[in-house]
Amino acid sequence: MNNIKILVTLFVGIFIGYVMANVISLDANSQNNLTADMSTEAPRKIERVLITKKNIEKDVEKPSAKEVYIIEKDEDEVIEIYNTVQDTSDSKYQQLETAYQLAKNKIALLQLKLEEFDDSNVSTSQMEALVDEPFKGIINSFTGVTRDQIYNFHQAEEDADWGFNMQNNISDFINTHYEVNDINLVSVICKQQQCEIQVIQHADDAWNKISQDLMEQDWWSFTSTRSSAGNTSDASNDMAIYTFLSM
Repeated sequence: MNNIKILVTLFVGIFIGYVMANVISLDANSQNNLTADMSTEAPRKIERVLITKKNIEKDVEKPSAKEVYIIEKDEDEVIEIYNTVQDTSDSKYQQLETAYQLAKNKIALLQLKLEEFDDSNVSTSQMEALVDEPFKGIINSFTGVTRDQIYNFHQAEEDADWGFNMQNNISDFINTHYEVNDINLVSVICKQQQCEIQVIQHADDAWNKISQDLMEQDWWSFTSTRSSAGNTSDASNDMAIYTFLSM
């Protein structure tokens, strides 16, 4: 009985060993086959990729000389259009800036005219005492706020800083202007951001040309110019011009 058990156990062990050996052999063969497939398949895939890229590079054609010319021409046209738009924008900006300044000047002028209607406590004798002939009657023609400003200007203390420098700038420019022989600069006084100019004009439009050039100077910063003129008593062709400047 014991011998039979031993034989059965031995047979079962041999059978199990045989089965396990076959399973291990199959697993090893599967791994080897999988590795072999991968090693053969990968190069094939890489080869296809390389061939595909090569074909793409081969199929792409370089642009012809005509196509290159068209591309460059299109770029030039775009640049030209951009420059045209830029120039137009700059031009319109300048036009708007000029229109704005003109409107601003008109508003300031209207404001001054309104202020002229205000009453002033400065008498005729007080105004005429500020200047000599032939400017007495001219300065007395100012009314309202301007009349007060001129009178207060003469009462203010001397300005050794800004006033002195501005007075020299104006005097030097007038005395070196090409129209200077057609005028006589009687007086220039500057102080407290204001100036007074008295001129005798001998030829028509001479002072207008000088004053226009004067306002073009870099150091010119006045925003208000009020002038009045009248004939002199000693010569009919001469004209006395009084100008009051302020900021």
